[in-house]
Amino acid sequence: MAKIEQLKRRTNRSTTAIVKEALAQYLESQAASPSSAKQIFHASGFIGCADGPEDLSTSYKEALVESLTAKVE
Repeated sequence: MAKIEQLKRRTNRSTTAIVKEALAQYLESQAASPSSAKQIFHASGFIGCADGPEDLSTSYKEALVESLTAKVE
């Protein structure tokens, strides 16, 4: 509460006005930042940065077997 009191004295505004503005700024900053893992990875450029088959997530076992077989031979 001491910080709000300081702001009230410095800005000559009410507690309600200060809290409303602080909440609006907080919500705006949260909306601008990625919130899910998918959004974070997409924003970082991680998603789509690799090359390979598009269906690798469903055919990875076959690809692994082929790769290991080629190494053994």
